[in-house]
Amino acid sequence: RVLVSFHGKNHRLVAAAYNNIGVVYSEIGDSKHATEYMKKALDIKKKVLGRQHPEIATGYQNLGAIYFEQQQYDEAISHYKKAETIRLKNSAENHPELANIYANLGQAYASKKQFQKALDYYQKDLDINLPRLGNKHPFVGDTYRQIGQTYAGLNDYEQALSFYQKALEIFIRDYHPENDFQPLPLNRIIYPAMLLKTVELKAEGLKQYTKETDDTELL
Repeated sequence: RVLVSFHGKNHRLVAAAYNNIGVVYSEIGDSKHATEYMKKALDIKKKVLGRQHPEIATGYQNLGAIYFEQQQYDEAISHYKKAETIRLKNSAENHPELANIYANLGQAYASKKQFQKALDYYQKDLDINLPRLGNKHPFVGDTYRQIGQTYAGLNDYEQALSFYQKALEIFIRDYHPENDFQPLPLNRIIYPAMLLKTVELKAEGLKQYTKETDDTELL
């Protein structure tokens, strides 16, 4: 209220305050109020900055993330694509924020079980991040993990295991095992949270791959 009375309701500081309130609501799991305040922030920024400003793209990305958490995947995709359109008008095609948008689109399409579209967007993410960050960066490893999950969704467990392995080799320094059963060198773990998730996924993928192989041998 103080900001509104001092600056007027259509001011960047008011928009920033609304956005911050939205972030707090998002962090405590109140998606309804998070969406409400982030929309207020976005509406003000459109008036102040114009509809094609990079900050508008960020606003769409933030709203897309909230819709994704609510499992409203079509709304999430719609907002991510609006962000993509603005970024492409204002930035180079290899801008880091475009990589983030493509990763988010990949997740949303994977959640809708549109796995090929998900793979296409994950590849766009890698096309930007691999040259920019190198093949040992955790962002790249996380994309490999998500590609592995996507192949698992397609029941292609051999490809899934291949990408889980690529992720593991990023999350653990100098990890190049000769087989899938070699113990993990715990003293060289550098991204423990990502590693744990990947190990769980790889274990499930290996289980499914082994089951498929056994079933084929029985035929």
